[in-house]
Amino acid sequence: MLSTDEEQKIVMAAKNICRGMSSRRRTLCHVQQRITNLSAQYRSLKKGQKLEGDTCHSTSLLNSSFGQDQKALKETSGHSLSQQREELMK
Repeated sequence: MLSTDEEQKIVMAAKNICRGMSSRRRTLCHVQQRITNLSAQYRSLKKGQKLEGDTCHSTSLLNSSFGQDQKALKETSGHSLSQQREELMK
């Protein structure tokens, strides 16, 4: 039989895990949308169509945007996992 404090810790850990999963899901959806948009822009560039500015600038802009999205996803998932571990270890 668990004490009230132990039950509360388990409930809080479960809530934090759910929040982390929701946060990662939102971030993943955002990154997937950005990838779709960047892919469409890349196809336009590949066909020789120019976006705003010259092709070199647009390509570097696409690469930097993708890098920012990767960084955001990595930070979000890493932070949530460390929080979950801390909660479960308490």
